[in-house]
Formats: sequence, structure tokens, C-alpha cells
Amino acid sequence: MKFPWSLLLLAPLSPAVAEETPLAITLKTPPGQMRYDLAQFSVPPGAKVVLTLVNNDEMPHNVVICKPGNDKGLEVAQKAWTLGEQGVARDWVPEHERVFVSGKMAPPHGEQAYAFTAPSVPGDYPYVCTFPGHAMTMNGLMRVAADGPKLQDLAFQLYLGSWQQLPDFSTLKPSREGKLSSGLVGWKFDDYKNQFGMVFTGKLVAPKADNYQFLLASDDGSELLVDGKSLLKRDGVHPTGEVQKREIKLTEGSHDVVVRYFQQAGEAELFLAWSGPGFSETTLSDWVHPSRRAGGNEAEKNVPGIVLAPESNRPIIYRNFLEHCSPRAIAVGYPGGLNLCFDADQMNLAMLWRGAFMDAKKHWTDRGAGNQGPLGYADFEPVPTSAGLAILADAEKTPWPERKPRAEDLRFHGYRLDAAGVPTFRYEQGTLNVEEKYQPQGSDADPQARLVRTITLSGSAPANTFLRAAVGELKVEGNLIRVGQTFVIQVEGVTPKLRGNELLIPLDPAVTKEIRLAYQWSL
Repeated sequence: MKFPWSLLLLAPLSPAVAEETPLAITLKTPPGQMRYDLAQFSVPPGAKVVLTLVNNDEMPHNVVICKPGNDKGLEVAQKAWTLGEQGVARDWVPEHERVFVSGKMAPPHGEQAYAFTAPSVPGDYPYVCTFPGHAMTMNGLMRVAADGPKLQDLAFQLYLGSWQQLPDFSTLKPSREGKLSSGLVGWKFDDYKNQFGMVFTGKLVAPKADNYQFLLASDDGSELLVDGKSLLKRDGVHPTGEVQKREIKLTEGSHDVVVRYFQQAGEAELFLAWSGPGFSETTLSDWVHPSRRAGGNEAEKNVPGIVLAPESNRPIIYRNFLEHCSPRAIAVGYPGGLNLCFDADQMNLAMLWRGAFMDAKKHWTDRGAGNQGPLGYADFEPVPTSAGLAILADAEKTPWPERKPRAEDLRFHGYRLDAAGVPTFRYEQGTLNVEEKYQPQGSDADPQARLVRTITLSGSAPANTFLRAAVGELKVEGNLIRVGQTFVIQVEGVTPKLRGNELLIPLDPAVTKEIRLAYQWSL
């Protein structure tokens, strides 16, 4: 299939193109998160575009826009793996029929611009980072679609008053009314900043009978009615918050649209948009919601609010409600971008991840409710939430206990920090005393980086006392044990026991007093 478009790749704009101001889109890579900040953006067919990749990460990244497909561009990214030693010279861009836009890598803390003409064929064009191992999380979608119809015969009525809820405007007399030729809902009344209401009426023409999505957000209350039926409503006094969405089926032709709004105090904001077959999300208001800015982003952006990070030479510790952990979670972020969560209820390693450490905004906004997940990427959960240690009556047949032993048998004794701030976790199982310390080797920028877990034993332990170090599809590769497709563990100081899908580490101070487990990502 041939695609009728022209393409400029990292070349100066020709005089013909320079006459048309290109659409500027900025795509950023947040530090240590292995993702783009925009999951989606839109461009009109045939538009001149300059896409700038701002790389805030410690690793190089690129943007390769692909021709339509249903695989998020992973087919192209997988082809890049085969470049081998030629990868660096080719900026990890393979020869592939689906490559539409490509160019040089953006170095760490650098920028790279990609200038091109958007396809004339509407559709969804995925984009990925083709640096090996990055595409699974670094991908997005460029939507090529024209703007949709604007509001026609748009009129407004302004009302003065103080309300806590949307009033019945039909019983009130407007203070001012008129027409809005822009086709955009909004107001520019310098003399009215608080305590007023608005009613907007107009018509939208649906190009054909199909499903259409409407979007609404406001500060304070608002309601959208289509053909006399309430479609979206958020009443009361409140900040703008997230965008509400609802899809309805419309017949071909003109439809009546009414927007009711009131402003009590604070910010006065109203956002209205719609999308449908053959056109992208089209804003119908003067004011644009922040999640819809930055080049026409159509996806809600997960923007970190309170980013926690270790110092250059000292770890950071965060104790709160975390995903995949019990309420007694202790998260540690080490310098260099390797992180872990130790579960002080189960006495085991609950989670590992690379890159950025933690975003504390969920616990520091509103009521602070909910479990916070890691901010970085490549997270790995070695074991399900269950006891880390167990005494098995039969090492071959006794199933691992679903719940931890009685509290008096398994006790946590806290952790101590060394001079560099590195914690050592301390706990006991009966007469067995255990200390665990984790040390990073390498950094997030090193694909072979790993965390080394040193387990020190003292006291005594009954026969068949085990630590469950991993659960999953296990495969022995030399002195390494592969867990699934993306993680390997090296065990030193003791012979591990593989029991089905369980990796068990025997604990007996009489045999060995120190065990080392090196956890390494295989990106």
C-alpha cells in the first residue's frame, strides 16, 4: 500500500514550508520513568509539524513514528534489536516499511527535533522509542484527523447572582445577552469575575449518523444538554478537576446544544469539546483544560506532583501505603535509580524497580488515601504477598503457607542505618535471627545493573527452614536462575532449591551464615 505523503527528516525547512508556520509539538521524557509525557497527540492531515523530543532522562531516547498497525509500533522496535553493533551508528532505526518518521537519538538531558509533513490519510500512527528494551513502555499514538465542526448560531445569556448550585435560569432575567461568532463557549467580561451565571445555546452538525463523544469540565458548576437531554453535569462549587466524558449516538444533521454554568468564587473556567468519526477531539470553548494542551494531547496526563528522590550519595526511605505490599511497607530508593520495597509484615522483598523512586502526591493531597505505585519502570514482584520464611514439614510436598506464621514466631526488629544511610532490616523466626542489607551495583543507565541482597544468619533454625525468594516460570542458566522473561537471580553461599515455580533458599546458620542473592534485570 502506498501512502500519499511527503516527509522531511531532520532537514532545514524549505522556503515553501517556511511560509506555513509548522505545528509545534513537544514530547518529553520524565526522568527515570521510561515513558513519554504524552500518550497521544493529534495533527491535521497534511500539516507541517516540528516534533521536539526533550530528553530529561539519563539514557538516550528517540521517537520513531510508524505507519498504522495494531501493535503500538512494537514490530518496528523488535526489528531494531537485530541491528546489533550497527545500532548505534543507525540511531537504532531499522530498515522497515512501516517507518514513517525517524531521526537521531536525543542524548541524555538533550533535545532532538523531527520535522515532517503529516500524512494526508487520516488514521492512528503509533510512535515508539526503538532503543533496545524501551518500546514496551515508551510508546504513544499520533492521531491524524481534521478538526470537527464548531458550534453554529452560538448565543449567550449572562445572569448576575450568588449560587451554590445551578439555578433554574428560566425563572431569571438575563443581565446581558448576545451572539458569539467565534463558535466557542466563553466570556470576556472584565467587570464580572465572581457571582455570575451563563447559558449558551447553539447547534452542532453531525457529519453522519454515528457515535460522538462529548467532554466537559468547569469551575464551578456546569451542565451540558444535547437535544434537550442532560448529557454531562457536575454541579456545586468546586475546582475544575478531571474532564468528564460521555459518548452518545447522534443522527446525521443539526442538534441543539445548551451549556449551563455558574461561577461563585475563585477561578472561572469552562471547557467543552467533542470528537467523532473523521475528526479528532475539537475544543468548543475559549478556555482549554490543562490536560488538553501541549500540542493537542487527548490523553489525561499522569503528571507527578511530589517527586521523592535520593540524594547523590545517600538513599531515601519512604514508609506509607504502597502497591503490592502490606501496610507495613518500607520503600528504599538508592542513588543511581535502583529501588526496592521491603515488606515488614511478611519479612520479604516485595518489589524491585528501576528509574524514578516515588511520587508522594497521592498521600499528600485530599485525604491521602490509596496505595501508591512506583514512579519508575521495570517493576518486578519476586513473590506474592505471603510469609517470606516458613518451616516445611516436607520440603517436597508441604505447600507454602498462604498466610504468615503467628506473630510471636516471626517478629520484625526494625532497621538500622549505616554511615551512608543504607538500611539493614532485622527480624527473627523463632530462634533464627536474620539481617538483610541491599546494595546497588551499577545505575539505571546500565542495562546490567543489579541489586545485591546480603542475608546474614545467626542463632539456630529447624530443618527445612526456607526463604521463598521468587515465584514464577523458573529456568536454570548456568549459575543464574531466570524468572520469567525479564529477570535473573544469582545465588551465592548456598544451593537453592527449585520446587515447581518456587525458588527456595535454605536457611541454616550451622551450614552458612551469609547468603547473597543478586537480582538483575534482563531488559
